[in-house]
Amino acid sequence: MKKILIIAVLLLSSALTGHAQQSPVIKPLSIGDKLPDVMLQGIFNSPAGKNLKLFSLVKGRHLIIDFFATWCIPCIKALPEIQKMQQSYSKRLLILPVTAEQPTILNQFFKAQPQLASTLNYLPDDRILRSYFPHRMVPHEVWVDSNGIIKAITGGQALNSQIIDAFLSDKVVDAPQKVDDLKVNVRQPLFINGNGGSDTTYSYRSVSSKYLPGGLGTSSIKAEGDKIKRFTSINATALNLFTRAFSKYKLLVYNWNWIVADVADSSKLTYRPHPLTQKWKEENMICYELSFKKAIPDSLFFSYMMQDLNRLFDLSCEVKKKMVLCNVITRAQQDNTVLQSKTTKISGAYTGKMRNQPFARLVDLLCNYKNAIPVVDETGINFNVDMDLDFGLDLRYPAEIDKIKDTLRKYGLVMSQQMRLIDVMYIKDKS
Repeated sequence: MKKILIIAVLLLSSALTGHAQQSPVIKPLSIGDKLPDVMLQGIFNSPAGKNLKLFSLVKGRHLIIDFFATWCIPCIKALPEIQKMQQSYSKRLLILPVTAEQPTILNQFFKAQPQLASTLNYLPDDRILRSYFPHRMVPHEVWVDSNGIIKAITGGQALNSQIIDAFLSDKVVDAPQKVDDLKVNVRQPLFINGNGGSDTTYSYRSVSSKYLPGGLGTSSIKAEGDKIKRFTSINATALNLFTRAFSKYKLLVYNWNWIVADVADSSKLTYRPHPLTQKWKEENMICYELSFKKAIPDSLFFSYMMQDLNRLFDLSCEVKKKMVLCNVITRAQQDNTVLQSKTTKISGAYTGKMRNQPFARLVDLLCNYKNAIPVVDETGINFNVDMDLDFGLDLRYPAEIDKIKDTLRKYGLVMSQQMRLIDVMYIKDKS
């Protein structure tokens, strides 16, 4: 009895193993792979029979698998031309139209359109070829050479005599490769967790979020000359973000000398340390990033940023002209020799020794001191300069005006306070 039981178990195990070997997992194929000699069943218009191995049907020719459907208008419009091409290239090429639709549907279709019931070897009710070449849209063309190697996967527009001639001469199929992304869920955000591709796929992106507890209040910019690719800010106020966009990132923090505010609740703009500071941050700070695949001109970049900010906050910011008291820099003499750069080395204004830098970099520096009034450049200097800055560079404190004037005087420049019409920010409640 025990021997009979063991034999039965072994026979069952052998049967299960054999079944598993007959049902291998099909792995989708791509360009460069070899197409297996699969069994095709129910082939239309095949003199050798309805059920054939693929390569027995191909007979050493090149092969184009044309996935189509009877409801696909472009597919059906292409069939008469496919018939002509098959007749022209019959000795060197097999074009095999393949559909997942049942034979009965295909027969009904041919009864309605008898001119299409040609000698083409249609394959209905396909499951196996579709498994090797998964796709979402038809027509879907797979180009296979006479050795069974997949050379291209394209859309239907590639089916023309010029490309077929090149294909039959074993040249590159000069047509866009068709990619059907089966991993896109339009009900989920694009490019998040691989939905539609990686997060580097986008060409433009604007992202914002609420305050991040524990995150440092910081920002950064990625520039390429006068073009900007990305701006990122963590836990920033509306006032600071508006200032960055308004000044094209030249003002590092907000300054009331550039701002006209008309808001009912001034605490939306600034806060002072008190027990509810954390709550204020959560209600009034955000994280924001604007990013482009390719850098764009700074004026365009920051105009996009300002538009974003006006949508994100319940405040609006508009740039207008206003007469404001400014520090105006002019030239006391026209001699350029003292200022003109004499080196190829570059050193920024914040080092105290400007070398081979635009004069505008000094103007930007002077605008960033604590409570600095706007600085207007009326020198007309359009060349790079070398300057030693003999004044304090700690922007947390007010500027040392007398020392700045002394430094400018050495280079034939004068700074004086005058009224000027300049751009300022008008910030108000939206409601």
